[in-house]
Amino acid sequence: MIELIAGPVMSRLLYRMGRWSAAHGKPVLVAWVVVVVLLGVLSRAVGGHVTDQFELPGAESQVAADLLEERFPAVGRSSTMVVVAADDLRAHAGEVSALAAGLDGVAGVVSVGDPRRGMAPSGTVLQFPVRFDKPAEQVEVETWDRVLAVVDAARSPALQVELGGEVANEMARTGPAGTSELIGVAVAVVVLILVFGSFLAMGLTLLTALIGVGVSLATILLVAAAINVPTTAEILALMLGIAVGIDYALFIMSRHRENLVAGMDVPESIGRSLATAGGAVVFAGSTVVIAMLGLIVVGTPSITTMALAVAFAVIVAVVVALTLLPALLGLAGRRLAAPTLPGLRNRRPRARDENLGTRWTTWVARRPWLSFGMALVAMLVMAVPLLDLETAFPSAGSAPEETTHRRAHDLITEGFGPGFNGPLLMVVDHSGLPAADASAAVSDIGSVVRADPNVGFIVPGASNPAGNTTLMQAIPLTGPADAATKDLLERMRGEILPAVESSYGIEVYVTGPTALDIDVTKQLTDRLPWVMTVVIGLIFVVLMLAFRSLLVPLKAAVGILLSIGAALGIVVAVFQWGWGASLLGVDGTMPIISFLPVMSFAILFGLSMDYEVFILSRVREEWLRTGDARDSVIKGVGATARVITAAAAIMTAVFAGFLLGDQPVVKMIGLALAVAVLLDATVIRLILVPSTMVMFNRANWWLPAWLDRILPNVDIEGEQLLDESEATG
Repeated sequence: MIELIAGPVMSRLLYRMGRWSAAHGKPVLVAWVVVVVLLGVLSRAVGGHVTDQFELPGAESQVAADLLEERFPAVGRSSTMVVVAADDLRAHAGEVSALAAGLDGVAGVVSVGDPRRGMAPSGTVLQFPVRFDKPAEQVEVETWDRVLAVVDAARSPALQVELGGEVANEMARTGPAGTSELIGVAVAVVVLILVFGSFLAMGLTLLTALIGVGVSLATILLVAAAINVPTTAEILALMLGIAVGIDYALFIMSRHRENLVAGMDVPESIGRSLATAGGAVVFAGSTVVIAMLGLIVVGTPSITTMALAVAFAVIVAVVVALTLLPALLGLAGRRLAAPTLPGLRNRRPRARDENLGTRWTTWVARRPWLSFGMALVAMLVMAVPLLDLETAFPSAGSAPEETTHRRAHDLITEGFGPGFNGPLLMVVDHSGLPAADASAAVSDIGSVVRADPNVGFIVPGASNPAGNTTLMQAIPLTGPADAATKDLLERMRGEILPAVESSYGIEVYVTGPTALDIDVTKQLTDRLPWVMTVVIGLIFVVLMLAFRSLLVPLKAAVGILLSIGAALGIVVAVFQWGWGASLLGVDGTMPIISFLPVMSFAILFGLSMDYEVFILSRVREEWLRTGDARDSVIKGVGATARVITAAAAIMTAVFAGFLLGDQPVVKMIGLALAVAVLLDATVIRLILVPSTMVMFNRANWWLPAWLDRILPNVDIEGEQLLDESEATG
């Protein structure tokens, strides 16, 4: 039989690692403190900034953006739109001119548009651009503060001034630090105290998670100094880092305290805890990393960076749990065995104990078909709204109403129409064409595009100094996130512009933030089936190796898909349909952020393996011991229900805490992950898994003999090592 490192070799390695860390507790602790402090100092000194800018190499919008930056350097820099509103702007002409002049004098501003050219027909709203010398994510806070000072000085009861555009959006983003994660951590503290009955155990578990998160976030900022790192990557790393950091430490801490209560000495207990629960942590962390690496097939640098950031945060959480935690356990000694809260006592749960978990599983096992049917119907009903899923990147119109970029968005919509918030920029490359022909081509482009029923009007073209490229704007009648705008972009590229291009031998690219967002959304949608195939395939193989079964990984995949579908269905109901949106502080309805389906699928598929492995390891252990399929399910689920419930409560609380954030995107992510984890740990793990395992009986563990002979042996929780220790003990 072939042996993998995840089997006895890994168990022995983890056992020795645990004992070594316990024996060298102080040096290990000092080493981690030095790492955290060093990374923190470096990230503040030379670290970069996360950004909301997406890139899509090879897409027409990205090719055009690169060409634009090359031939129109000033246009290629970032900008913000100044929006001014009053009952009669003609009466405030002097104030508006002074505002423009003041902005033009700000260091870092390279040009300011003429306010007189941006007046709405009503005469109550005008807009003009302010261009900066750096990309939006690199604009200095000091520069933006000076811009705000000029704007604040121009505001009055009769004159409203707001700031929109990419720089305003970038500056308004909510960072990861705030009350959101503090709420989740506070709930985690309560759950850990109830689970352990010990402030010391709670504190050590939480400390390891927070140190891991600190290392991850500091490293991400250092990487951001060299490459573009999306804002969402930082948020996801924080969410997942806290959640899995606490969960992984919880698994190991629970096993260690069981051993201490049973009378085992501290070093041996730590070694065995790492060899058993630590093996499950390595396995669970590996599945999350595998799932995240599956996102690379999307082919979008921003999504790849998000995936790598989350994978790194999970790897750090695993390493901290396997090195720092055992060092802290060794320093704490036997004090962890004693509860510190009145009324709470330690006990060593066993699979054969009668508890709430076993009583519940017994009830499900006696009525497997009824339990299965009710759970399946409930999950499918919750997934129904998913059929109405609409994805897009968020616009300023989905930002909180009190933000300046949201007010700017609303004023532009009111004064000019929704299309002004999402113009389609046409880059006409007429290199080598005589000036007269180039002028005729630009005129024809304007005529054929203006004839489309969803085009309000065309902004006249402006040529670069070399005279080989012209810029034009098509202003849609619909907003940037509207499906009609997407249809217009497709018509322009596929039907309207190709005829003019072939007639004059020129290239016309359609770009701009709206076009890029639509292109990224399309690529994410097109690649989702590939991501699902890769992730499900890899996880299927891993689970087949772990449990030597074909049916177990198949049921696991179906169960996880149900929880993800139900969670996304609830997200659609809240954000698209508006059901209960006001309770979450969401203003109105909006499409779902484009990357949420693919990103949540990978994250949740990986996270769900924590509970799947933890439960099925115990069930399989009982099955191998007794050969009784029904009884092994009851005892295995009963033995793990308490820890699974605690872990799910912590993870759900951490994710739900982000519902208190300001940004709808953060709320969407938090709701999707919180609901999915909650459903997965309850409906899936406590109803669907035991009911289907009872229904399929011995078939759960069937594996063709030829496949059984060639598959390597994977001992997740180190049972073989324990058996050897007990035999020689």
